[in-house]
Amino acid sequence: MALGGVVLALILILGGDAAALWFRPERLNLSLHHSERRIWLFVGLDDRSKLPESTGGPDRFGRADSTGARADVMLLITEAGDSLNVVSLPRGLILHTDELHRLGISWHSSPQLTVDLLCSELDVPVTDVVAINMRGLVHLVDALGGVTVTVPKPLRDSYSKVKLDAGTQVLDGNTALALARSRQGQVLVDGAWVADPEQTAGRQRRAAEVLQAIAQKASDASWWRLHQAAWATAPDVSMSPTFSPMDLADLAGRPLNLSTVTGTPLPDTDLSEPNDDTHAALAKAGVTGCSQ
Repeated sequence: MALGGVVLALILILGGDAAALWFRPERLNLSLHHSERRIWLFVGLDDRSKLPESTGGPDRFGRADSTGARADVMLLITEAGDSLNVVSLPRGLILHTDELHRLGISWHSSPQLTVDLLCSELDVPVTDVVAINMRGLVHLVDALGGVTVTVPKPLRDSYSKVKLDAGTQVLDGNTALALARSRQGQVLVDGAWVADPEQTAGRQRRAAEVLQAIAQKASDASWWRLHQAAWATAPDVSMSPTFSPMDLADLAGRPLNLSTVTGTPLPDTDLSEPNDDTHAALAKAGVTGCSQ
């Protein structure tokens, strides 16, 4: 939630304009799973055919081509009383079926495969899906007037083309996306640049923080600002057939309980496999219980 995401997920802010979200987004052809509670899957897409405009040139976010979309940021959201549980999934999670599947790449095969793998391998029943591409995230942030984030240590990443000082600052859409996508970055420690010790977990955390910043900015925005954001972003959004814009309006503004799911890292890669902690974290967040 490309989203980088991402992320996406806080497209829930677009509940500010139900009409824009009903008529302008693409509708995904999906068969979803049954659950007694609503579980939304929000996906930030890495779609190289729909790159955002960038003063840094098109290679700032990767070369444009027609290889299709991958899930770059994946968030599960469910209601928890008056708040929302938001669970960040690692895109490099390896799931074992008759074939080996990398969770993020499964979207490239089909969104249906992603939904089915979440059910069969992680016991997660997805009842609704919303996806946004990189261009949509940039337009969303810019339409909201930028987002405020706090960077704990100076950060730089030559791959995602981001360089930020430590402290609280307002980011435009391109910079917010670059921060959320940073996975090969360095941080400044005692005057020396060192590889980000958080690695994949750091990327998940940053993507979630960008998401939270978008949600906060949206909750403080006027109706007119939300209308502008919805109109600018909706063409780069896709939704499952059952998803209603009124769902977004109902979710918008609730406090978020953010958590990150991890697995057992595979040596010398950014991949991981599910373990007992993975399943326990999903169950704790209330997003398990899938009927095949």
